[in-house]
Amino acid sequence: MNTAKRLKYIRSRTGLSQKEFAALLEEKLSRINSIESGKQAKFPYDIAEKILNKLKDENYNFKWITTGEGNPSLNQILSPEEKEHLERAEKIIDKLFHNITDAEFDLVAECLIANKEITILLLKKLKSDENAVKKFLLES
Repeated sequence: MNTAKRLKYIRSRTGLSQKEFAALLEEKLSRINSIESGKQAKFPYDIAEKILNKLKDENYNFKWITTGEGNPSLNQILSPEEKEHLERAEKIIDKLFHNITDAEFDLVAECLIANKEITILLLKKLKSDENAVKKFLLES
């Protein structure tokens, strides 16, 4: 896929017009139009960086944007098993984030990094008694 088609692909996924897309990236419409019309053979790195920053949820692959190599999204690189683990981790983090304070979250992260045995005990305890884990973490 050439530079013009890659930019059109990205813009089409946003559902924005060229003018709206240019505004999102804080670029001139003429520059976006120039790229999409095929007047530029190479994808500008600064535009690629803006796409990565403004469209973080899409998780675009910088290499694909700039060269066309690889998959458009980094999410597509993950195996089904890796995607499942990532989804489970996101759910755990989301539950933890909404149910504990920042200090408690930092302590859990510290345990995860420092000591696998404590981590396993904490996770088992968390399943049965979340308040006991909070109390344990705050007393340690």
